[in-house]
Amino acid sequence: MNTVDSPALGALRTARILPPKASRLRAHGVFQCLVLTKSGQRERFMRAAAEAQAWDAIICCDTGQFLRCAFRRRVPLIIVDLPDDDSASHELRRAAESAVCSQDSLLVVCGKSSRPDDELWARRLGVWSFLQEADSREGFEFILEQAREALTRKESCEEYSRSLAPTTGNP
Repeated sequence: MNTVDSPALGALRTARILPPKASRLRAHGVFQCLVLTKSGQRERFMRAAAEAQAWDAIICCDTGQFLRCAFRRRVPLIIVDLPDDDSASHELRRAAESAVCSQDSLLVVCGKSSRPDDELWARRLGVWSFLQEADSREGFEFILEQAREALTRKESCEEYSRSLAPTTGNP
């Protein structure tokens, strides 16, 4: 088998993957997440989990505030907590659909196991994670930890891909 060794292949073999520079998705090195919930209890869980996992959580209790934040800020993670009330659930679903269309973010949806259509809707929307009965701070901490790992891997891959891309100069 004949192989040709080129400078590009040599560089690829010796390349080191360096930690990514501060991302445009971070505020002062801290990831931000946008949360929509109408539950006071879950809001407290999410705040405590975000603080424990060093996330800057922007928590919105109404859809108008959530949509304004979604269109003004670029965040790597969106969490939507669907309420028990079907009429309010419809409003939050529409807000989540609008926000996801405008951002390239991971989406976490919290729903009820008693309503299987919540998960079906979330999967069709392209949810990154669906949580049933998310009623503990530890569950939210775990999701934030996993999201950080996924986003860090994504940043590393993007940074590495950019380093391999050929540069073009203007004459």
